[in-house]
Amino acid sequence: MIDNYLENITQYDDEKFWPVLAIAEKLDVPIYLHPFPPSPEVVKKAFMGNYSMQAAFGFSTAAWGWHENVGLHVLKLYKASLFVRFPGLKIVIGRMGRMMPFMLDRVERMPFLKAGSGEVGPSERRSLKVVLG
Repeated sequence: MIDNYLENITQYDDEKFWPVLAIAEKLDVPIYLHPFPPSPEVVKKAFMGNYSMQAAFGFSTAAWGWHENVGLHVLKLYKASLFVRFPGLKIVIGRMGRMMPFMLDRVERMPFLKAGSGEVGPSERRSLKVVLG
């Protein structure tokens, strides 16, 4: 289990992380992308409104933001051709797929997603495992 981004908001679509992912593939162990709490600046900028800070933090984490962020991260990994490079890599996506199951049909209709990826659609990836709970 790893946080889905570093403190500086770097995600794992950058090739500098690929040696770690290659080892996970070689060892045949899944990587569980766990949400990382947003910074106070992100909460204030993207989730604050005419309600309490507690509500804004809730929106930015378990109520919405974590699911949105992890789902987007997995799409970035897909578009970066990570699964072409490491076809045996297993990524675990918790909480019923973090919005992906009900967004995939729409996402897969977007031309940019398949352009140049050499990849099947994300819904056809057998290595994306969804954990219900």
